[in-house]
Amino acid sequence: MAQEQRAERALRRLVQGGPGPTVDQERLDAKLREAEERERPFDPGQREAIALALSGARFVSIAGPAGTGKGYASRAMVDLWREQGRRVFALAVAGRTTQQAAHDSGAKPMTLDALTARMKPRWSPPAIEFPPPFQLRKSDVLLVDEAAMIDHERYANLLETAANARATVVQVGDDKQLNPVGPGGLWTLFHAMAGEQGTATELRQIHRARNPAEAQAWTDMRNGRIEQALSWYRNVGQLHLYQTRPELLQGMVANWWQQDRDNAMIVDTSNAERDSLNRMAQAERLEAGELGAEPFQLANGREIRAGDRVLFAHEPHHLDPQLNAPGPRIENGTAATVRELLATLGQSGAPEAQAVTLELHEPGGNRQVQVDTTADLELGYARHAMKSQGMTVKGSNIGISSQTGQQELYEMTTRTQEGTHIHALRVEVAELGVDPDVLEARAAPRQQLPGAEVPEAPQPAQEAASEPLPGDPQLEPAGVQVNAEPQLAEMTLDRSSPDLDRVRMFNESELRQGQVVSFGEQLPLREPTGVELGELGVVKSVHQGGINFDYARVQLVGGRIVNVYQTDHVQPAPPDITPEAVYEQPATVSQRNPDASINLPLESGVIVQQGDLVRFPDSQAQGRIVEVSRSPASPSSRGLVELSEGGQRVPLYGASHVEIVKSAQEIAAESVQRAEAAKAGQAAVESATIKGIEKQALHSGPKRAIGNAELAPSPEAKASELLGHEAKEQTAQLDMPAGQQDIRHDEQQLAAPEQAQESASPQPEPDVQQTVERAQEAAREAARPEPQPSPEHEQQVAETHQQLQQQAADRSAGHPTPSRSPEVATPQVATPTPEIAR
Repeated sequence: MAQEQRAERALRRLVQGGPGPTVDQERLDAKLREAEERERPFDPGQREAIALALSGARFVSIAGPAGTGKGYASRAMVDLWREQGRRVFALAVAGRTTQQAAHDSGAKPMTLDALTARMKPRWSPPAIEFPPPFQLRKSDVLLVDEAAMIDHERYANLLETAANARATVVQVGDDKQLNPVGPGGLWTLFHAMAGEQGTATELRQIHRARNPAEAQAWTDMRNGRIEQALSWYRNVGQLHLYQTRPELLQGMVANWWQQDRDNAMIVDTSNAERDSLNRMAQAERLEAGELGAEPFQLANGREIRAGDRVLFAHEPHHLDPQLNAPGPRIENGTAATVRELLATLGQSGAPEAQAVTLELHEPGGNRQVQVDTTADLELGYARHAMKSQGMTVKGSNIGISSQTGQQELYEMTTRTQEGTHIHALRVEVAELGVDPDVLEARAAPRQQLPGAEVPEAPQPAQEAASEPLPGDPQLEPAGVQVNAEPQLAEMTLDRSSPDLDRVRMFNESELRQGQVVSFGEQLPLREPTGVELGELGVVKSVHQGGINFDYARVQLVGGRIVNVYQTDHVQPAPPDITPEAVYEQPATVSQRNPDASINLPLESGVIVQQGDLVRFPDSQAQGRIVEVSRSPASPSSRGLVELSEGGQRVPLYGASHVEIVKSAQEIAAESVQRAEAAKAGQAAVESATIKGIEKQALHSGPKRAIGNAELAPSPEAKASELLGHEAKEQTAQLDMPAGQQDIRHDEQQLAAPEQAQESASPQPEPDVQQTVERAQEAAREAARPEPQPSPEHEQQVAETHQQLQQQAADRSAGHPTPSRSPEVATPQVATPTPEIAR
């Protein structure tokens, strides 16, 4: 809902931005006459669309069913815009569609994701802002093709970018073809809004189909008259019905082999079944001697040969053979032909293929590239319906499945110029709402045009394999009809809970609830903060999607939630990574959750947080964010910045422009480091101080007199003097008379409050540098060598110990013992040197 509101607000700002440059009617008519002399006449719908696009309106919407000449009309628009000195960019969701739109119109190609990414400011530490590498101008035109496939997020980004620059947007699309992978439906809303402003139109005349009767079948199919459309294809022998999937696959390959093999096979089914269809076609060509004998094994497990037709599943790393350097970008879904296997001698001395030379078939022409075994290629005899959107071929064989709906059937059928052959199971035709028995009844006699009989359509081969494949119906058609209503009654889905226990991705991996996953590609526009390559997340739930794709809800680091669709490149993470590790990982600035209450997302794309140190670029003033308010009761979200100079607090709103000098996480980490350094320094000081005290006591502490000799105190004496003074005092009190003990106790009670107050007084926090210096000095003092006692010294120490033991024995036996030995000096507590005591 938030993305819809963003997009709608941006569209209203765009249409209220004032008119753009216009073209006078005389010049428009002259330009159209020139184009008609070179190629063919424009139909009335095309003329109206061209005039509307050149009217100066900031937002124009053109609905164009398949094959109505959108590319031909857009080329005339681009020529007139360029005469005005305006830049024109052909935009689309998919790179392959963008290339085709640019080739048809003559505009500069750019995907929607690339436009948004190039408009963002570049950042470099320490928070130095560079201008965006691309600036959109007021005179620029954004020509958007296949606009009905744009999801909410991309629509919002596109319209906000155009509204900010006051550029012109002309969108062309058809909501009767494929839906977007993500949330969709905004095309229909915005086309209606443009109609209210008088800036919407529709193309109606079909030019692609060379047979007018087939063009009418396309119109019937688009408008929901599926039975009438399929009846026409059955009557001309171009609808082939089967009982099992193996029969269907063999029938498709056989029909393709008998026709022009440059025709396409298009399927709306699983990747595994499409791979099977491709291998069957490859085997036919290999047996006929049309392919090279040596196979080339790819890292993805597929095998290709010289002469094979292939498709790129992802953008590869490749070389331009003429420049021996990385070549231009190759879009996902680009078709190519394997021209040569490049081999080197292996360890056995036999040649081993290391790379292949491919000839790309792009809208702008052919070129050659070299790729190695890591290229994500697949055989290209059959392609998925999603990769056929926008393409035009001479003829085709299409295979439908249980997941095919009206939109998929219409999109696949309308790719050809000279006829489409439709292959389906009888039960799958029934699922489209058409009784296959009715089609069979209408099929004789089969007529292509009134009065012209055509032969019976080929029947399924009787020797076709009967082994079931994934997707085969488990019930006979009669059983399906009998049990249809109870099944539908039980299929009510509770959308508040997960719909599925797993989702199978297009890369063959499976995602389950509670699983940790890793992103193998960037998703910069799926969420406000984007998803970076290699990010980790935890699958929270798995749901049924629209007609084509299921999806999983994944929680990322920082609490962000994204939808991951079957087409996204996501795989399970290593098993040693637990969900708890993902939840506990601290979020970086780029991983912040824009919905968290402590975060404030700005229109510039920056997400600030309470505790961040920020800078205002205009004034260069810095300050700390001390408050972020995201209360629903507030008129708008805002933050408070406490400036470093003066302490003044200034508000921060979504439209404010600030730079993050240092994030709250970095500041907290530095505080922890300082605290740990201070703690380590204090521990070092205490350790060195104890050693220094012991050293000082050895050199200048109290001496014990035995005869005329003086000794350093023994370890027992040092312990008694330095650490056991309190115990010694208690022993002395026991020897006192009772009255003196009471007086001593009263003195201690009077002194206790003063001592407690002194010990409770706050101590200043030690300076880290001074602490380190004291620790170093104490360590040097402790490292000095202690004096080694002489044998006479050791004998005197032993005699002293004997005297002390004798005194203790006499005291225990009740003999009076003088409080002071005449031969032993009274010990005095040594006062350490100031350097060490500190």
